Amino acid sequence: MTRGRALVSSLFVAQTVTGEQTLLEELSARLPRGYRARSFEDADREPLVEAGNAESHPMEAETAEEWRRWENLFSDPTKIRLTVL
Repeated sequence: MTRGRALVSSLFVAQTVTGEQTLLEELSARLPRGYRARSFEDADREPLVEAGNAESHPMEAETAEEWRRWENLFSDPTKIRLTVL
């Protein structure tokens, strides 16, 4: 990695974080009263998987660990994940 690329990467990360914060603020302003948006946290996976499994056929059940494995196979640095509460 050249010094120029490291600087571009740092700038890109900074823009992504700023973009995520802006998106969170804009989304929260549009949600119905009582709801809010926040950044996705790894601990969100278990309850989401549990809810999804409760509504799907047993053959389609997944685990939070499977979700993590699949997500790590296809890393996208521009991805922004949100959770609405």
